[in-house]
Amino acid sequence: MLSLVLWPISSQASDESALYMRNALHYYHVGNYRRSKEFFLAVLSIGTPREVEIAKQYLAIPALTTATKSGRPLPRYVPPAKPKPVTDSILEEQEPAPEQTNTHVKEDSDRIPFHASGNLREQAAVRTSAPSQLSQLRTVGYLSATGQLLDDVSYKVSGRAWYDGVYDLTDHYPRAVKDNQKTDGELRDTYVDLSHGNWDARVGKQQVVWGEALGLFYADVVNAKDLREFVLPDFEFIRIPEWGTDLEYTLHNLHAELVWLPVPSMNLVGRPGSEFAFPAPAPPGFQTVYGPERMPAQTLDNSELGGRLAYRASGWDLGLFHLRTWDKSPVYERTFSPDEMTLTATHPRLTIDGATFAKEIEEIVFKGELVYNTNKYFQTTDIASVNGLASKNYVDYLLGADHTFWKNMNASVQWAQRWIQQYEADLYQQKKIQSTVTVSVRQTFLDDHWEPEVLVIQDLEWGDRMIRPGVTYKITPHWRWSGGMDFFSGNPEGLFGEFSHHNRGYMEVRYDF
Repeated sequence: MLSLVLWPISSQASDESALYMRNALHYYHVGNYRRSKEFFLAVLSIGTPREVEIAKQYLAIPALTTATKSGRPLPRYVPPAKPKPVTDSILEEQEPAPEQTNTHVKEDSDRIPFHASGNLREQAAVRTSAPSQLSQLRTVGYLSATGQLLDDVSYKVSGRAWYDGVYDLTDHYPRAVKDNQKTDGELRDTYVDLSHGNWDARVGKQQVVWGEALGLFYADVVNAKDLREFVLPDFEFIRIPEWGTDLEYTLHNLHAELVWLPVPSMNLVGRPGSEFAFPAPAPPGFQTVYGPERMPAQTLDNSELGGRLAYRASGWDLGLFHLRTWDKSPVYERTFSPDEMTLTATHPRLTIDGATFAKEIEEIVFKGELVYNTNKYFQTTDIASVNGLASKNYVDYLLGADHTFWKNMNASVQWAQRWIQQYEADLYQQKKIQSTVTVSVRQTFLDDHWEPEVLVIQDLEWGDRMIRPGVTYKITPHWRWSGGMDFFSGNPEGLFGEFSHHNRGYMEVRYDF
């Protein structure tokens, strides 16, 4: 079932408009207002209602209203009658939009060599299923610095660290889980941006976002994911930035991208005994033990390489991509001794090809993705299998629609399906055809201070589901509170049903600076 985690899961950020928004914010903070303005204008054309609103606030600042275009080509901007809700992205580690009272205008030559920002969070969660217990008490800090060295050279350095007091206050979890999840510190997006004419390059530790779907990781296949808490944290906690080079070329409506990752990263999953550890196929009568994980050697031959082409024509946003990568999720080879089974995590080579589309019709944005995986290894319960693995090709595809009601309620519905070719009944927690329906609704009230939302994902074959109601209260421009519930139910063989005894309530207080 672990292979499904990158399928019917809420990513909340997976389209090209999110990339434009991040670039617009980056160039704004380093003082390159001409380049920032161009990206904000592109966001107006293809962004979500939330992204469009943020872009409008920035474009109203005198520093951007007086900025002139640099002449570099970006996707053509055609002012829409109403904002186009292409997706419902949540911007990665984004600062609040600025007040519109800023009247200081900078020329590109008046560069900002250093700008710091970040946030602090206090997070708590309580398992409501029996046995009820405190499952998280985490303090998180994030810090980012950006700057512009030359007109066409800028940078970003960021990092994040946390301490979870639940592992000192309780003894609910094994030592291996405590060692893995009590503290964490990592370098996040840290790169240099280079621009020249139609060319842009990002070199360093970064996130590469492909796809146009809400709530799914279909085409978001480049970066590894942190799944130690399943898919419950904000998306900024899930995707892992990777070292690499992202080279982009833009000409009118054509956008080409080449990605090279010399040091691949793999998914992080919960250790056995953790709150959201994925189960393993264990034959009766055998004790399960885990061997040391086998990672790909850090050699040039083992690097990852991929490319993507996107084109806009007659209102259609079309994309094709290819990626030669490693299976980011651990695939467990098994060996038997007289009384135990040893599982060893491996990461076989994997080839991924895909296509995406988006099209607005009568203020409804229709979108779709198709991803074909070649030589994906699945766990099998067939005792006759030498290593407990079976290689299959499979295809994931999705169709979805987004619409904004009454200017402040965003609704999305998507239908997704997986088809495994040459299916065998012994594949662990897999069916030949698996379908899910995803529904997401979010609305703002009282000048956007209150924002309730609900996400529902229903698996049609297994009959299990995840329901996530929540609310965010923006106390001030720098302070916000959020809380909600995470419900899992249904068939314990399904991706969500296997956590039916891990329902929880949560809350978070966040300060942005």
